[in-house]
Amino acid sequence: MPRMSAVERRRELVEATVRLMVREGVPAVTTRAVVAEAGMTLGTFHYCFASKRELLREVTAALVDREARASLAAVEPGGGVRETVAGALEAFLAVVRERPREQQALLELTQYALRTEGEEDLAVLQYDTYRRAAATVVSSVARACGVAWTVPEPVVARTVVGMLDGLTVALLVDGDEAAAREQVAVLAGCLAGLTRPAPVDAS
Repeated sequence: MPRMSAVERRRELVEATVRLMVREGVPAVTTRAVVAEAGMTLGTFHYCFASKRELLREVTAALVDREARASLAAVEPGGGVRETVAGALEAFLAVVRERPREQQALLELTQYALRTEGEEDLAVLQYDTYRRAAATVVSSVARACGVAWTVPEPVVARTVVGMLDGLTVALLVDGDEAAAREQVAVLAGCLAGLTRPAPVDAS
């Protein structure tokens, strides 16, 4: 068997952690459980990650990156703002539908961090990751549609994260697809109302 690079080992450990979180819950994620799931040694784990916290940060980044890439792929130049935002939101929800247990694991990770003494900053880091990803999509929408946001983009990104939290939980709880589509339409309209035509470059 060919030797794995450090990057490949990190990726395998992240994937093993996701499987463990989905199957047994966040409290089951210990370094020993992760290496057993990945078929590696504790020495390999500590070579790749300084701590379990660093691993969980990378797990969050990997899952959020999948969502962000799906939303970005739905943003195409020349479309209307409302339609473009709705497409990006629907692309996010498609990931939720496809991988609901991973979304549940992320929600559980937030609650675990908030109620575990000394781990509270993990939830802060988790939501910082969400907001950075949302900011990337928000900027992409503005460029693609030729508009500017009437409020600072970080505020828009934070608002989007709050919206997606609600959409995700509602869809996981009741599975009501029609209601989710209606919510997407309403939210897209609200966000479109926060834009104006981008100023023309006089140069």
